Amino acid sequence: MASQHNASLHSSQGGESPATRVAAFVAPPFSTPHVVAEIAKRHPDSTALVAPCGTLSYVELDAQASRVAAWLTSRGVGRESLVGVCLERSFDQLVVVLGAWKAGAAYLPLDPSWPDGRLQTIVEEAACALVVGRDDTVARVPNSPTPIVTLDWQAPELANAEPLATTPNEPDALAYVI
Repeated sequence: MASQHNASLHSSQGGESPATRVAAFVAPPFSTPHVVAEIAKRHPDSTALVAPCGTLSYVELDAQASRVAAWLTSRGVGRESLVGVCLERSFDQLVVVLGAWKAGAAYLPLDPSWPDGRLQTIVEEAACALVVGRDDTVARVPNSPTPIVTLDWQAPELANAEPLATTPNEPDALAYVI
């Protein structure tokens, strides 16, 4: 288990990153969602994520995570909730994790490559408020008492979600469960 305020801020390119510059004026205790939001305000076009598929700026990351937070909140996720995240390593995975934190929740990483039975058991035992996955995740965890929702950026409830401001978290709020 880890606390949200124990974020480590480093530049992968040797220089001072926007996160490091922001850490100088964001007073501890702080949370990752607050730092990302602050960087998005002060350095909106700075690159937050890089992958073979492209890049995502801090302002794009923050806006997408705020929409996910609103979507999750509309589904009952809030402070002290646990959100299962069954997504491959991708921008989507990171956006959903940040969105869960913005909604005040912690996340449970679920690897989509795990066998169906393992996913089913973990989802049942973890008592998640819900699990976010792809289209096939619902079929892989049949008859689950936990709602399994599909991340679909074009779905009206997510595409039209009003961005949610970051929910203030306690410094020792749970960030994730493994």
